Amino acid sequence: IGSSFIVLVSFVWGIFIFDERVHSKLGACLAVACMIGGLFGMSYYSNPVQTADEESSKQQEADGLIREVPNNGTYQGLVSCEDDKEDIPVRDDRGEESAGERIHHLPEEDTVQGHIAPVTTAETLETVEIFGRKVPKRTVGMMAAAFNGIWGGSILVPMKFCKSDTKGTHYLISFAIGASIVTLTLWMLRYTFYLRHVRSFVEAYEMLPSFHLRVMWKAGGLSGLLWSIGNFFSLISVEFLGEGVGYPLVQASILISGLWGIFYFKEVQGSGRVSKWLLSSLLTILGILLLSYEHHEK
Repeated sequence: IGSSFIVLVSFVWGIFIFDERVHSKLGACLAVACMIGGLFGMSYYSNPVQTADEESSKQQEADGLIREVPNNGTYQGLVSCEDDKEDIPVRDDRGEESAGERIHHLPEEDTVQGHIAPVTTAETLETVEIFGRKVPKRTVGMMAAAFNGIWGGSILVPMKFCKSDTKGTHYLISFAIGASIVTLTLWMLRYTFYLRHVRSFVEAYEMLPSFHLRVMWKAGGLSGLLWSIGNFFSLISVEFLGEGVGYPLVQASILISGLWGIFYFKEVQGSGRVSKWLLSSLLTILGILLLSYEHHEK
């Protein structure tokens, strides 16, 4: 979703705002539509399918939040029948009936006829609290992906306002300075947030995520190096192909990350899902070829 938004936003900036030349705007739009469709398909089919063990684990987590009935034993939940006025024997973990312990007039909101009545469902487990309201994690993820796409698709727009002798690779130093400033600012905002709640400079600092330098310096450093090399060439791409063509083509990186996930990390299982992912990648490649063709030299 993030990559699709990046392709769309950067394309709109280049073709419709900066009026970069292409052979046909309609053809360029078709190419971008193919890319977005392919990117969305690859994202969808690269999502790992939950195994039976993982689903069982989630169910057990939900069951752990089921309200217990006060008794001599431990209970999995409240059991009701069609007539809640009827005395219902309660059984413990061993399946033995506890003498003298029966449920009468179960509250309607806590019962599901014929089933265990969980107080907290699996659906409510997948929520986060934002400004006092519970929001599904999926919704938060979609909003974050859209924001990332809109923001990320505009990341090289300021370079268009630079002079000709400060574009491309010359822009890299100022880009790095801006990234450093934003990173430090976000960390300071997070520290200030913790400080406001705990009222202690030391405790607020300890609440910040650990840098894990001993463990992450190799992997993190290598990731940063690879990203910076890729970013270096993305600047060249935008310099020579323009914002509307060059930056959307850079998002083809999802092809490579998808191939890593499928063939090396085995994140996607099943020939059906792999085949659909590959078909989606072909649609993306078609969009890349069409968009490359649409580029028009000034």
